[in-house]
Amino acid sequence: MRISATVLALILVLVWLPGCGDDAPGKPPSKEAPTKETPAKDAPDDPTPSIEAEEARRRAQQAKPPEYWRVLMTFETDPAAARKAGRIGKDADARELMDEVVEIVAQRIQALKPGEFGVKAASETRFYVGFRVLPVERREAIAALVTRVGTLEFLIEVLPDAEYAKRMDPDDDAPARTGLWRGSAAAFEAFKAAEIAGWKQAAAAGEAHVPTQPAYRLALASGKDGSAAEHFHVLEVPSEAETFDGRMVARPVVSFDQINMPVVIFDVRKAWQEAFGIWTAKNVRLPLAIVLDGAVHSAPTIRSRLTTNVQISFGQGPRSDLARQAEELVNVLQSGALPLRPKLVSIEER
Repeated sequence: MRISATVLALILVLVWLPGCGDDAPGKPPSKEAPTKETPAKDAPDDPTPSIEAEEARRRAQQAKPPEYWRVLMTFETDPAAARKAGRIGKDADARELMDEVVEIVAQRIQALKPGEFGVKAASETRFYVGFRVLPVERREAIAALVTRVGTLEFLIEVLPDAEYAKRMDPDDDAPARTGLWRGSAAAFEAFKAAEIAGWKQAAAAGEAHVPTQPAYRLALASGKDGSAAEHFHVLEVPSEAETFDGRMVARPVVSFDQINMPVVIFDVRKAWQEAFGIWTAKNVRLPLAIVLDGAVHSAPTIRSRLTTNVQISFGQGPRSDLARQAEELVNVLQSGALPLRPKLVSIEER
């Protein structure tokens, strides 16, 4: 078929008329369609934050200490170290542990009646204690109260039989049990020296000391630095049925002994009375170590069966200091033990 020159020219004109071609004048150049190889650069971002981001923002806002807290104490805990030392279970939830810490710390501080204050979790390992007003002279005592774990244990101190005899009055009968240390006095001293060396090595590494003999456990005396062997006590590790601790304590109060010195007296909960009575009866005339936060507070000799109540004395010292110690112990026993040991990070004036 033949196409005339006139028809061909008309076809060319139609093809190149303005607006007919893709890049014709008057029409912006076409943009490349988004493909896998060529991403869409002009696609707007989704302005809606993710649920995770919104939750993180909300927690960060809640964790901020209120502006009206003029004195702010910051404390930190270390759940990983507590798990490593065996103080908490491997599956313990960090957030639940922090909630428990905050609740117990608030109870302890409330007992001191410091005025308006608050305790607030900042994260799973950090919390704040804030006050509108807190005199400088009270800050050290409150920090010490917050960082005290508050565990209480009752254990028998282990010594060679000859050492028990030296501590007794001439008219006393022999202890109800003998042979707690199965060896000579020299072997006991060697064992204790080796345990002390292991204890110091573990302490330097931030770890719990593992006894070389499962029947015994080493503990530092309260207020001692561990520079001498006399600062340590060897304690008997009890069976589960003979484990007595803060769970059996009821109604602790400050009282006074026969010479009018401060003591703490508490009742033994009814469910524990029979077992505690049997245990103390079979350990009459042996030293009962009262262990607070892992340190031996005192080791008085059991004189008779104990069933319904226990008295804790505070040794020698100014009466005012002993009274303060007694009040602090009652406060700690009433609020219960902390699952983690807090560490003071800072005290801030705002």
